[in-house]
Amino acid sequence: AMQHGESQAAAYGASTAVVLCQQGNFLGVANLGDSGFMVLRKGPTGMSIIIKSDEQQHSWNCPYQLTRLPKTLLNRFPKLQLDKARDCECYSVPIREGDLVIMFSDGLRDNLHDREVVSLVNRTLSPMCADLVGLLDR
Repeated sequence: AMQHGESQAAAYGASTAVVLCQQGNFLGVANLGDSGFMVLRKGPTGMSIIIKSDEQQHSWNCPYQLTRLPKTLLNRFPKLQLDKARDCECYSVPIREGDLVIMFSDGLRDNLHDREVVSLVNRTLSPMCADLVGLLDR
């Protein structure tokens, strides 16, 4: 999906990207840059992170990005190496009923630690949602 999007892009610019597809009890995820995903699962003390994507950065604050530039600009920088969809990290993740999947931009990583995300999830699920993911004690 990411390669298809890259090949069909018409606008100029750059972006990190995360693409997720669920098939049955598995998630297929492609992640490029410092966007990402995490899967949380109910445990004895609430939700906990069972997997999360790694950041991809060339250096501090320089994440991998899909980039499309005008030819005239590319010609001015012939040695410029652009990131491609094929550079993404791919994940295959088994999931269970009640798991919570969070997809996010770099704003989440930049502003919240994992323990803060878990704390917010455990404190903010509505009773109806908590019941759906099996967090209500009965």
